[in-house]
Amino acid sequence: MRYDDLLREETPIIQEAISRLSREEIDLRNYRHRRAFQLSLSHQELPSPQWTKAEDDVKYLQPLIEEVRQEYAERDAFNSMRTVRK
Repeated sequence: MRYDDLLREETPIIQEAISRLSREEIDLRNYRHRRAFQLSLSHQELPSPQWTKAEDDVKYLQPLIEEVRQEYAERDAFNSMRTVRK
């Protein structure tokens, strides 16, 4: 599994970021989750040659999370603007 696979999906920001992933990346993410779950159920460990190496663990979701956070902050700033009538 990768670092971004372990992020909690309950928050709206993470859910939105996941929805922006490509179909291929979603499929790979789901495969990693299912494989980990299956290994956990069978009380087995992933063979060490299949472990994700630190240099291969790219944060594929972090850029999208930051993008969504900025959009939410911009939306909140826009929605909290006050209009002044003269």
